[in-house]
Amino acid sequence: MFGDTTHLDTDAAWNDPNVGSTSGDNSMVPIKLPKLRQLDVLLPNAMALQIYRNCYIPALKRLTFSPYHHTSWEDVDALVAQLAGPQPVICTLASSEAQLFDTRNQSHSSVLAGIEQLCINHYYLDWSTASECIDSAYCNLHQLTSLSLRGTYVPAFINLLFAPTGRRCDLRLPQLKTLAIKMNNCDHPYIRHVCALAWHRKEMGVPLRALIFRGVRRGRFPEECLWWCRENLETSIYFEY
Repeated sequence: MFGDTTHLDTDAAWNDPNVGSTSGDNSMVPIKLPKLRQLDVLLPNAMALQIYRNCYIPALKRLTFSPYHHTSWEDVDALVAQLAGPQPVICTLASSEAQLFDTRNQSHSSVLAGIEQLCINHYYLDWSTASECIDSAYCNLHQLTSLSLRGTYVPAFINLLFAPTGRRCDLRLPQLKTLAIKMNNCDHPYIRHVCALAWHRKEMGVPLRALIFRGVRRGRFPEECLWWCRENLETSIYFEY
């Protein structure tokens, strides 16, 4: 876990793309974490980007992605591009003692491709116009089974999980089974929107098994949605204020 909400500025060296390189060699030498399965990052963009850029984490299964509150959209695009792109390439150095790290057991080329559980904390950014950025992440999450969304702009993430064409091949996150939502003042329109997604996925043959709502005020959960969840899901939970 990397978390620091106290420092507003970072040293200029963090913005250097060669941070972590060996002296006199232009190739990146990643920090090898072949057994790391969970990673939580809440850092200024430059620091977070260097962690994703310089860590070799082929076994990662759970990621908490929390854009920093001073982050711009350009920064978020860079972070998503880094997560969706190939993991660090480990080059063979001239020295006979520096051997190429064995990547034969690497099952995917990007960090996102192997993630099974993803938590996106997005309190500080307006994601309502970020469909390309979100879709880019979704397109790489081939193994995702659990998605947790925390913040104000949940509909921006939910919209892209529908398949308007009605074709299963166009459906994002086909392995998704659990969807957790946390919003302030989670009201009827948002709840119905999420339940409509659950119904849509069931109709397409890729049903959700669990819906979890947090931040629902007492008496604000629509009765028809509650009935549908109880009849069609293995688990449906909502937490009231």
